[in-house]
Amino acid sequence: MKNKIRVIPLLMILLSKSELYAFKPDSSIYLANRLLAKTINIGYVIEPEKTAGVKDSLFKQFGKLKDLGFTAVRLPINWYSATDTSENLNIQESFVRLIDQIVERARVLHLSLILDNQSDEQLMNNPAIYGARIMALWEYLSDHYKRFSDSLMFELLAEPHGNLNSSWNSLINELLQRVRVNNPHRPVIVGPANFNRPDFLNQLQLPAGDRYIIVSFHQYNPVKFTMQGETWFPFGKPLEWLGTVWPQKGDQEYLAGLFDRVDTWAKVNHRPVFLGEFGVSSMADTASAVRWIRFNRNEADKKGFSWGFWSCFGVEFSLFHAETQSWNTRFIEALMVSN
Repeated sequence: MKNKIRVIPLLMILLSKSELYAFKPDSSIYLANRLLAKTINIGYVIEPEKTAGVKDSLFKQFGKLKDLGFTAVRLPINWYSATDTSENLNIQESFVRLIDQIVERARVLHLSLILDNQSDEQLMNNPAIYGARIMALWEYLSDHYKRFSDSLMFELLAEPHGNLNSSWNSLINELLQRVRVNNPHRPVIVGPANFNRPDFLNQLQLPAGDRYIIVSFHQYNPVKFTMQGETWFPFGKPLEWLGTVWPQKGDQEYLAGLFDRVDTWAKVNHRPVFLGEFGVSSMADTASAVRWIRFNRNEADKKGFSWGFWSCFGVEFSLFHAETQSWNTRFIEALMVSN
C-alpha cells in the first residue's frame, strides 16, 4: 500500500513479563469478552484540539470508576484529526503519547481498555478516498501496541454509516488482515453497519477463521425516550419528545425481543457480544431512566453479553456531573445492583 503512517519514536511503557501476555490460541474469546462485563464509555471524543485537561480529568476519576465496579473503559478517539493529509499521514507524536499515558493508567488500575476509532465522517462520506487512511492507521496502531497485554482491545470503527455501509464488510476484512500481522490473538471489536444497529447484524460478514472478534451493537431504543430533547440527534423531532416516559405499552416486550434476536444471531454465528453503547438523555425523568437502564442491563446480563454504558464525563448522558463534582448514584445502582 502506498500510503503509510510514519512510525514515530516513542518511549515504550515498561511492562513486566507477566503483563506481556497474549490469549493463547486455544483460549476462548468469550473469556476476553468478560473483561468488558461492566464497561463505561468516556462521554466525549478525545481529539488533538481538545486535549487540555483530558489526562488530568481521566487520571483523577479512573480510580473511582474501578471503585464503582466498572471492569473496563471504552475510549472514543478521533484518530483521523491527529493525522495530516500528506502522503505519509503522520500522527501527532504528542497525541499518541497522551493515549499511551491513558493506556498505562488503566493498566495500573487493572481496567481493560478499548481503543475506539470514532467520528471519522470523512471516511463515512467518501470511503474510496479515505479507506487508505484507516488502513494505514491500523497498521500503525497494531504495530505500536503489539507488546501491550490483550486487555487492551481494538475497535476498528464506531458506528459505520452513510456511504461506507455498502463496503463495510470488505473493509473489515482488510483492516483485520493488517491488525493480525502483529496482533494475531488480540480481541478486536466490530459491529454492523448503519450505526451498529442490531437490526443489521444479519448483514455483518466476518472472516470465519478469525475467532478473536467481539461483536458489538448499540441500543438506544426507543429513541423518542432516550433522545428526547437532544437537538443534535439527526432523526425525528427530539424537542417534541420531551416528557416521554418509559415503559409504555409494548416497550418491554419489544426490547426483550431485540435482545433475543441478538442472542440467536450470536449463538448461530458463535460470536461473543458486547452491548457497546446504551444510554439515555439527562432530559428524561430520572425514574423512567433508571427503569430503562436496569432493563437493558438485566437483558444483557441474562444473555451473557458484556455491556458499555454511555457515558461518563459527557455534558449529557453522564453518570458524573462536572458542575457539582457528584455522581448519579441512582444510575450507578441501576447498573451495578442485580435484582
